[in-house]
Amino acid sequence: MFVRISMVVVLLTLTACAPDPKQGSPAPTGPAPGVQASGGQSALSGPSLDCAAPIDTLAAPPAGYTPMLDAVALSTELLQANDSGDGTLFAKTGLLIRTGHPAELLVPRGRAEVEWGNTGDRERAAHLHIPACPKFGAGDWQVYPGGYYVTAPVCLPVEVRADGRTTTIHVPVGKACPA
Repeated sequence: MFVRISMVVVLLTLTACAPDPKQGSPAPTGPAPGVQASGGQSALSGPSLDCAAPIDTLAAPPAGYTPMLDAVALSTELLQANDSGDGTLFAKTGLLIRTGHPAELLVPRGRAEVEWGNTGDRERAAHLHIPACPKFGAGDWQVYPGGYYVTAPVCLPVEVRADGRTTTIHVPVGKACPA
């Protein structure tokens, strides 16, 4: 029961705290430079998540979120995609990051972009760098508002890179993923 109430609180907070996607988001400006491996880390080819001001901290990802490479957790539940006002659809969802674990998220360039954070320093991109954020609060998982911008409803492949490993998760954005 406590887990269910906690999840409701997290979802309500995400809905209340995330800014209107119609305000302050620049239109896509074309592809970012490619990622080049260098000294065990990828060269930054997209914006970095601003670690400041997570909207919540949790001991573990809630039901409906899938932990990936012990660095991020993404929703795997069907996300509602709404008109963002710029010719794309926006699906609001929280990003959970594990404190102290850097990672990268990549979505198909030209078909999708991501945007997460709780400060005015946010930028839409097909490649998001997540630094090794410091711990805020009691939990090891921090929650940030934001979501996905897509050109059409899609079962969106999201590539996650962390600790020299890569994996892909499929996120249902406005459309269910095949079973």
